[in-house]
Amino acid sequence: PDQVRQLRACRGCHLVKHMKQFEKFGCDNCGNYDMESWADNVSVNFTGVAAIMQPESSWVARWMTKQKLRPGCYALEVAGENWEA
Repeated sequence: PDQVRQLRACRGCHLVKHMKQFEKFGCDNCGNYDMESWADNVSVNFTGVAAIMQPESSWVARWMTKQKLRPGCYALEVAGENWEA
């Protein structure tokens, strides 16, 4: 993305994508959000990002408990993460 300000993290799985990607495709792990509610399911308030390319064999994915999720960039912490996926 051109600007880091446009990045959002899913409150359920912490996947980080551009806000337009969430709007158009939803979350790759938690499912698609409808057009009205996608913004309620993501947060701009997140810290740290880890790129996980092979979740099933990555020690980082194991440490973050993301082994069963799709490859991608994941926030280390997300504000308001008590949302249920």
